[in-house]
Amino acid sequence: MLVASHAFAAEPSARDRAKALVLALDKSGASRGAARDAAAEARRALERADKARLAGDQKHGTELEALALEWAEAGRDLERTASAEARAAELERKLTEAEAKLRTTRTLIEQAAARRARADAELAELERSKNEPPAPPASSGAVPGTKTPKPAPSAVPPQKPAASAAPAPKPAPSTAPPSAAPAKPGTPPPAQSGAPK
Repeated sequence: MLVASHAFAAEPSARDRAKALVLALDKSGASRGAARDAAAEARRALERADKARLAGDQKHGTELEALALEWAEAGRDLERTASAEARAAELERKLTEAEAKLRTTRTLIEQAAARRARADAELAELERSKNEPPAPPASSGAVPGTKTPKPAPSAVPPQKPAASAAPAPKPAPSTAPPSAAPAKPGTPPPAQSGAPK
């Protein structure tokens, strides 16, 4: 009994706890929404409790102090809820920003991978073109990448040029008398065949 009475005496009254909670709400800045309304109701209940005690109504004074404590505790809970909601909203905002950054980063990575793939393909094509032999001129008619076959040696030996044919026989002298040509001045006329000498 003695211990219980000491514990009961050490426990603050409802009035003191209500006042402490109202002061804590005022210091924490709970000046908006339902927490503000709850703190205002707790102060009003404390004022009514003081008036009741001054009037000698201890019973109603005690009940009003308990009511003030309930309003103060409700304000405390509402303030905690509002703080939790604010933290949740902040976390959600940060999560949205992180998701946006993640999408941007993923897009940049995909673009970099595509550029890397194109560069690798171009490099492989360049290496392949370096290793391939040069193509023959288009005028030769050869197919690129094939060797032009050498001509096979002929089985028939080359023929020597034939000896020059015998000279053609000279034409025989004609028996017909040559046509008389005009004699040059100062030369005797040719003799007539069969004429008397």
